[in-house]
Amino acid sequence: RQQLPIDPESDGNPEGRLGAAFAFEPRRRVRVLAGGTSTAVLSDVWAWNGRSWRRLPSLPEPRAGGAMWWDARLAALVYSGGGTSQGGSLA
Repeated sequence: RQQLPIDPESDGNPEGRLGAAFAFEPRRRVRVLAGGTSTAVLSDVWAWNGRSWRRLPSLPEPRAGGAMWWDARLAALVYSGGGTSQGGSLA
């Protein structure tokens, strides 16, 4: 039985968090995790391919509690709402 690598890109794995957005990206067939809170509000974005995590470019600013979905018209994931590190909300 072959052991699958947990982190083949050697870029780590996302830390535990609350309030993250999570959505399926059908073009690449990955699940995308964005933002949330740990000891602070986070801006990191990760893709899960069913075997390992890969770090993606970060959100423009830390966000938690927002929603993310696939927009077929834009052919992109869209993130909306949530709070910022300064306590403000984003529409």
